[in-house]
This record gives sequence, structure tokens and C-alpha cells, in this order.
Amino acid sequence: MVTHKRDCMRLLLIIACCCLTIVAFAQPDTYLKKVYTTRAGQTLPYQVLYPKNYTPGQRDKYPLVVVLHGSGERGTDNEKQLVHGSKLFLRDDLRTQYPAIVMFPQCPETDSWTSLDLNTRPIAVKGHYAKQPTGCVSKLPG
Repeated sequence: MVTHKRDCMRLLLIIACCCLTIVAFAQPDTYLKKVYTTRAGQTLPYQVLYPKNYTPGQRDKYPLVVVLHGSGERGTDNEKQLVHGSKLFLRDDLRTQYPAIVMFPQCPETDSWTSLDLNTRPIAVKGHYAKQPTGCVSKLPG
């Protein structure tokens, strides 16, 4: 009797683990935590959101949206980079109308996304258009 109870408990535990695994992989409405590792062993944590009904290996093409956070979200927790903007991409109406692969990488605490020197003067960019852009752009100063 004790052996039978123990076997039943083991079986229930295995079934529960399998169900939790299926639920974890079947949640298309959440970001998946991942880490990119270079050959040199450097790591870059990121979270990714796939389009609804996305199947790995399928031939459909989707745009890739990469969202770079500000300096306050740097780190290694693979969470802070989702503070600003991540909920927007979870909206059901937007995911249906604009299916895309959305990636939020997290910059290390001691690094930044750019090597911009903030002590320099702005660079003036002048362009010539073969065709005039929309009216609001043509009214910008400069």
C-alpha cells in the first residue's frame, strides 16, 4: 500500500512537472528571458516576444523591433530593460495588427549603447530631397 501511494505521488509529480513545462512554453503573451553569449564568454541578457501563433522554423517573415533602454535600466538582472515600453508590445490589438519579433536587450551596468561624447556640440545635418517630404517636415527650422 505504501509503495502504491509512493508510486502515485511520483506519477502526479511527473504529470505536474510536464503540465508546468507545457504552460511555460505555451505562453505567447509573455517575454522570454534569454542570454546571448559570445565565444569569448561575454554575455548580453535580453528578453524577446514572438508574434502570436509563431512557430520556430516557420518560413513567415516578421520585422524585428529592438528596443534600447536608457542608462537607468542597465544591469544584469534581465528585468529592468522592460520598465519602459514593454507593455505596449503585449497589447492584443497591436500584436494582431502589427506582428513582429520584439527584443529588449539589457546593456551592462558599466557600458552604454553608444560612444557618444555628450560634451561636444551637436552636428548639423543638411539634406536635399529629390522629392519634398510631408508638409510638417518641411516646416521644421533649419
